[in-house]
Order: sequence, then C-alpha cells, then structure tokens
Amino acid sequence: MPRFSVSRPSSLREAVERLSSGEGVYPIAGGTALIPLIKKGLLEVRELVDLSSVRELGAIRREDGRVFVGGMVTHSELVDAAPWGMRNVLRDFLRNHTSPHVMNLATVGGSVASSTSSEDLLPVLLAADAEVVLAGRDGDHSVSLEDYLARRDSFRAEMVEGVRVRYVWDGWRFSFSKLSVSVRRMPAFCVVVGARVSDQTVEDCRVAVAFADGLRPGRLRDVEDAVRGKRVDAVRAADVEDAVRRSIRPAGDVHFPSEYRRKVTSRVTALMLSEVLGA
Repeated sequence: MPRFSVSRPSSLREAVERLSSGEGVYPIAGGTALIPLIKKGLLEVRELVDLSSVRELGAIRREDGRVFVGGMVTHSELVDAAPWGMRNVLRDFLRNHTSPHVMNLATVGGSVASSTSSEDLLPVLLAADAEVVLAGRDGDHSVSLEDYLARRDSFRAEMVEGVRVRYVWDGWRFSFSKLSVSVRRMPAFCVVVGARVSDQTVEDCRVAVAFADGLRPGRLRDVEDAVRGKRVDAVRAADVEDAVRRSIRPAGDVHFPSEYRRKVTSRVTALMLSEVLGA
C-alpha cells in the first residue's frame, strides 16, 4: 500500500470540508471498492476521509412517503429498513451477494459512488425510484439515481449523503435475478423487475438492469412504456425480449462477451416479467 494520511471527521460538515480540501482526497466507508483500487495502483490517494464517525450517515428514517438511507448504512442493514414491497428483492440480492463479510462492510453510499455494474444494489435502487442526496459546501440537494449515474463526474465535488427510496409499494410484485462467475461473483447480468397489475392490466412496472450502457446500470424506461397499460395476456415475452435488446448496450469482458450479455439479459428480463405478471 502507498503512504497516505487518514482523517476521521465527526460531522457531515467536517467531512465535506475535508473532501473539498484538494486533489487526491477520497472518502472511505466500507472500503470494499476503494481499497482494491489503491492496492492495484489505480487510484492516487493523498488522504482518506474515514466516514465511520459521521452519525448523520448512519441514519434511516421515513420522509413523506419515502425512506432516507444514509450513505454508511451497510447492505445487510438495508434489508431491515426496506419497504415491505421491496424486502424480498433485497433478500434475494443478499443471497446472491459476493460474500457475507462483504455485505456487512459494503455501504449504500459506496455502491452509489462506485456507479458500476458490479454493484448489484444499483438495479435494486433504480427499481425503487431512488434519489441520491448529495452534500457539498453549498448545502444538500438531490438528483435521481438515473441522473447521478449518467453524470457522475459532474458530482465529484460532492459527497453521497444517502439515498431516498419510495416506501409504499402496495400491490406490486418484484423479482431479482443474477448470474455470476468466479469467486468474486462478478455478474454476467443482474436484473430487477417489478409490476403492479389491476383487473388483468399492467398499471405500472419497473425494469432495471446492470450493464445497460457499457459498465453502467440503468432503468429501461422504453421497456416499461411498452408494457404499461397492456392487458397481461397481451404482453408477449418475445416482444419484451426484443425491446430489451434494443435498449441496452452492455460492455463485454474476458468472462462474458457483450452479445452474450445482451442475449441473456433480454431473455431473463422477459421471463421475469412474465413471472411477476402471473402470465
């Protein structure tokens, strides 16, 4: 490991000040994503800002029909705070996690800040209509998780304070699926699908996948729009599969070529949607 200093702020304001103090200063939460980058020499670090003593970042609270989850909340802690309609998705997410010790260290803020498709939590948060709460020298503000993922470099001067997710999911059914390889359990695909059906009509739906665009996860709004308002018996799996294939441009790697990811993500999404619709 290279030499660097470590600061340990006790308040959100102090943490923001430290992170704004110059180049080479990075926050560290669980460290599951950051430490490997430092060890491999992929990140030049002058100072790490340890966020473990910032109490505001460990908060979980209800806010006007939404749940605020602080950036230091771990993946395993998130299950207990999840809206009832999303809890089964998070349980499936934890069962498919890299490992128990990582899920007890990895944090919500770390996953959001990482913004890559190896973070299986991101499709779950996208399906939950998540907003990212950012803290900077000029105060707090929020953006949709979709916007954050698309423009992450625009927010580098700010810290992920937490996320807000929708709390009420009455009548919704969700499903989570992932295929991974190697001891690191890197995903070939990760898909979250949800739908609400009334009188055999799809009132609303959510489709979020890893590798939507290169290495970036995304919510497939075109696919949602193609299904929303249709009768369940009119939603054809082949049409959904084609819509997903047109909507994603996944990156390939040594384990999974891009076209393989496109095919398997499209097929699995169509099957999962049929499942949650009860078709």
